[in-house]
Amino acid sequence: CILGPSWWRAHVLYCFLPFDKSIFGQIKDPLFWVFTVLSMITSCGIRIGFYSFLLVFILMEDPDEFQLVQYITLLKGTYFLSAGLIAGVRTAVGYLMCVHPGGCHTCDIDGPAYALHLSTAAVDLFGSGALTWAAFACLRWSVHH
Repeated sequence: CILGPSWWRAHVLYCFLPFDKSIFGQIKDPLFWVFTVLSMITSCGIRIGFYSFLLVFILMEDPDEFQLVQYITLLKGTYFLSAGLIAGVRTAVGYLMCVHPGGCHTCDIDGPAYALHLSTAAVDLFGSGALTWAAFACLRWSVHH
């Protein structure tokens, strides 16, 4: 059925987790870029919501072992980039911007720790861990090729 759940599953999984395209084939697809941006936004649980839907799409039919392993590595890789490197650069720039010449600083008012949202970071950390372990637990029932 066109535009049925199986069609959406196939379309999303092929755009974001294709089995026969390299990264050079993927970057030509605009939907790949939309999914990539969604997978990097850590605020408001957007990244966890995106990966939750992706896991549901993988598990809708018989899950493939390759797709589950690729899902786990992609989830952990984007967590490293979004919550690790990007957050580290943002924090370093924030500290540089709040320290002024002459030794005075306003880091207690507008520093990076002042703008830290602990709830968003906690949702991203625990959601990432829970999705990783859920996908790992589903490997037992996956189809091996």
